Amino acid sequence: MILIITIVVAIIIAVTIQYDYYHTLQVVLARAEALAKAQFARSRDAHGCALMYVALKKKQLLLVRMLQQANPVLDHLIRTLFVLCLLAAVELQMVATSALY
Repeated sequence: MILIITIVVAIIIAVTIQYDYYHTLQVVLARAEALAKAQFARSRDAHGCALMYVALKKKQLLLVRMLQQANPVLDHLIRTLFVLCLLAAVELQMVATSALY
């Protein structure tokens, strides 16, 4: 009987520690994201908060911040790459459909 009670108590403690660790981790990540967001809002420079977003695994959000920075060279590069990818997709589709006939 004592063994069962000990096992149940150990399971409850393990679950509580795991919950606390997960909760603490989520709080730290939320604060880090808020810090990166505030840093970008203060300086409007995406390079200043880039390391924080990469560490948080928010690369898509970093790309959005880079675009919000209004960098004309980057904007031109992204538009050019988009057009080239679109043209390549159309060409691949034409090759695929011509291979069927």
